Amino acid sequence: MTSSKAAALHAQALALAHGGQVRAALPLWGEALRQDPSDVDVLLALGHALGSIGEHEPAVDLAERACKLAPSSSSPWLLLGLLRLEQQQLATAIESLVLARDRSTAAERDTVVTALGQAYLAAGHVDEAAAAVVGVDTVGAHIIRGQQLEARGDVDGARAALVRAGEVDPDHPEPYKRLAALLALTEPGLAKELARHALVLAPDDSEARALVDALS
Repeated sequence: MTSSKAAALHAQALALAHGGQVRAALPLWGEALRQDPSDVDVLLALGHALGSIGEHEPAVDLAERACKLAPSSSSPWLLLGLLRLEQQQLATAIESLVLARDRSTAAERDTVVTALGQAYLAAGHVDEAAAAVVGVDTVGAHIIRGQQLEARGDVDGARAALVRAGEVDPDHPEPYKRLAALLALTEPGLAKELARHALVLAPDDSEARALVDALS
């Protein structure tokens, strides 16, 4: 059972992280783990936080500990798979994400299979990526379908998929970047507007900046 002190520290750390103070939350999670080294929720939260600031190896260690403590839960395998994907260790990322998919609940499934599709796509398996996300209505799933259709030469279909991705989350820059790249040669004016909008949504996004510069 999680100790009351560890639970309180975890709650404080989550509040800091949700307020954008991820680094300030790290020592609180570290202390929570010292209080209760087997708290899977803390292991996962700290793993996600470390991964978000580029500390992938310690995050992987935490994810692996969580997998051992809760092997039948999808969340540890999802975190491990996402971290391996960030590290471009694609075979192990796919292996972990398949395990996450097989353990996922209905509520978790869309998130998990979208991540699996992204791993397949990164490995160059476009059709497997698209198959993984059939029927899934997430930004990532529609982007994957768009890339499959573009690879097949179906520009109109790819465009429709990316437009749908933007409808799912209008504040996500990725659909606008993908559309800008897709339309750069055929509709440069619209492509420029899309790239600029992506940069407004994500001012530190180097890909969006490069697209704006290239289309200017």
